[in-house]
Amino acid sequence: MPKPSGEWLEDDIAHYKTVGLTDVVSLLRSDEIDELNLLDEEFFLRQS
Repeated sequence: MPKPSGEWLEDDIAHYKTVGLTDVVSLLRSDEIDELNLLDEEFFLRQS
């Protein structure tokens, strides 16, 4: 699965949920998360 877009992060994660994705594992380091603009990824994943 491709990484979510930092620009469209909320929409990408909403799509993952609609297709039944329930678990996400990230192997990115914190500097990579920052560089890819994915700082809010955990927040959006935890929303119902």
